[in-house]
Amino acid sequence: PSTWPASWSTKLRALISDLIPFSRCTAASQLYDPKAPVLDHVVENGTVSVGVSKHSAPIKSVVFSQWTRMLSKVQHALIHAGIGFRQLDGSMSREARESAMAEFHDDPRVDGFLVSLAAGGVGVNLIAGCRAYLLDPYWNPAVEQQGLDRIHRMGQQRAIIMTKYLRPPSSVEQLLVVQQGKLELANQVGRRRDRQEATRTEDLQLLFS
Repeated sequence: PSTWPASWSTKLRALISDLIPFSRCTAASQLYDPKAPVLDHVVENGTVSVGVSKHSAPIKSVVFSQWTRMLSKVQHALIHAGIGFRQLDGSMSREARESAMAEFHDDPRVDGFLVSLAAGGVGVNLIAGCRAYLLDPYWNPAVEQQGLDRIHRMGQQRAIIMTKYLRPPSSVEQLLVVQQGKLELANQVGRRRDRQEATRTEDLQLLFS
């Protein structure tokens, strides 16, 4: 829209454009439009997509970034767009973190949650969200997965859609190469462990036969 600041990056514009339709169909949202279609995640043949529903709980989103500076830009953009949100970062006290997560879970006016990858570890429960946005890839894919696991964990009742923003060509491509190498290494370690377990099992069977 023409009312958006010219300083907003393409990535930021894409994120806000994706979030607005879900806020428009949430009755408690500042952007609520009674004529807007009610959106929900639909699973068909194992594929998750966005569809229209007669009745749906609010669609809430979690936005991840490794950069607090980027999250600050998203924060200002959400305020400008009128989208309710809470934020979690490493500087917050335990009480403030728990309060932010509780409001994200319970308050229908809160559509989004901003969290740094470094802070999105153990003890963070974000199952109120069913959409995840990764604004910038991290060199270690395990850190990304740890953050996403805060949404996709026990108690999650909805299908999840994850969006990862890339902007090639850039150093991001090199990060993805590093990620792939680490994933392959982890898979090799897993296969080696499986072979070791199989060998130990065969040894025990031979011993007690």
